[in-house]
Amino acid sequence: MLGRIGRMGTQTRLSLILALAFCVAAAACSDRGAVADTSADPAAPFFGPAAKAAVLAERVPLVPPRPPQEIAPLPGLPAFPEVAPLTDDAARRREIWASSRFRCRAISTTKLRTCKLAPSPAGWSITFPIADLTCDEVVFDAAGDPAELRGCRSTWLRVPKTISLKRSRDGLVWSGSHAGWRWPGDGTSYCCPGVWIEAPSALR
Repeated sequence: MLGRIGRMGTQTRLSLILALAFCVAAAACSDRGAVADTSADPAAPFFGPAAKAAVLAERVPLVPPRPPQEIAPLPGLPAFPEVAPLTDDAARRREIWASSRFRCRAISTTKLRTCKLAPSPAGWSITFPIADLTCDEVVFDAAGDPAELRGCRSTWLRVPKTISLKRSRDGLVWSGSHAGWRWPGDGTSYCCPGVWIEAPSALR
């Protein structure tokens, strides 16, 4: 090829050299275009923000948060004490009345003497000494204190069957039935009616 170029004329050689240079340049451009076109290949991945997040999620799976766990007390330290439920104050007062000794009296001229509630079919009963006054049922109010006596009877006097009790100002004595007592023979009024119940020492 070079020998043939040597035998050609100057003008011919110049034309041939230009043609070869053009072919070489065209081939180089073609190679660069092929490289540039590779990025447009639909099979090539595009790593945008969404695609990167998806790839990261596949590689690092999300782990659900662990449920809260109870913290054990440190060694040598006591655990937190359990909180006791609130007590019913009325039930507590009724229990004190039912389980305690207290002082009571029937007839205003007598002294306060030791009394105690006794179980009865209706719940609790009470007996007043001296007058031999017995009431089969003691009814408590919302505060847990005696409010009414039912089924009352006396050995030697006629008394109301139901006696309502009223609390004193100092909150220490409950009393009632200050009228309506009579002698059984002639029905005349009895001079000194009434009942008094003093609060147990635990309620003072």
